Amino acid sequence: MGIALVSFAAMAISVRELTDTMRPFQILAFRSIFGVIVVPLLALAMGRLGEIRTGQFRLQLLRNTVHYGGQWFWAFGVASLPLATVFALEFTAPAWAALLAVLVLGERMNPGRVLSVICGLLGVVVILRPGMETISLAAMSVLAAAFCYGVSHIGTKKLTRTDGVLAIVFWMSLLQLPMGLFPALFDWAPVAWSDLPAILSLGISALGAHYGLSNALRRADATVVIPLDFLRLPLIAVAGFLFYAEGLDPMVLIGGGIIFVGIVLSLYFERRPRKPL
Repeated sequence: MGIALVSFAAMAISVRELTDTMRPFQILAFRSIFGVIVVPLLALAMGRLGEIRTGQFRLQLLRNTVHYGGQWFWAFGVASLPLATVFALEFTAPAWAALLAVLVLGERMNPGRVLSVICGLLGVVVILRPGMETISLAAMSVLAAAFCYGVSHIGTKKLTRTDGVLAIVFWMSLLQLPMGLFPALFDWAPVAWSDLPAILSLGISALGAHYGLSNALRRADATVVIPLDFLRLPLIAVAGFLFYAEGLDPMVLIGGGIIFVGIVLSLYFERRPRKPL
């Protein structure tokens, strides 16, 4: 989980650095290229090459199409908003996933899931302060990314019934490569030597984030992993201050805290099943 937390922060900083010279399509193409090359090599070195096969290609395609849209919206937000704000808004994804699980998977709502959705929406209102400040296109983009991630979480949950972590990460890279590379070719920016450290950091951190989080969820209860994941917010706030001199908006922490409370309450009720609503 520590690897995942550091990787998410490093990925955001890498994207921020690359957006000075590249469009999001090109940035995401480099991320996918790295994954397509490295994941099979790692699987081969571990003697687990056969585990990158998938038994649900259509679901992989659907899940990765939506996830790629989320990545694009997220990259746009990272380029335009304070990093702490991006991460706080991104934490609404579990609320979206809870709603979608009811609609798509036929799961039942319980008090914890209802509270998670309510706290998620309330946290967004606190962070964005509609009526007091103009809600920017970048903020709406991050919320769209969170919704896409919510859809992606549902797809991942179904994929884990037949596919392992290596397969999910590999097919994410393989299927999303043409989604980014084809449009990037029409607006390709020359790559300078100074871009290479950020590109390498992006590739390593993207794989580390997904692989670390997936393995954490395999080895520990969600009640342990999800609250730890929220440590990304103070971590990226410190990184934003150190690298970009970004001031810390107290309302972002308050709104993020409200979202966090909703997540914890949802997990609490999941551990203590009650009569569905």
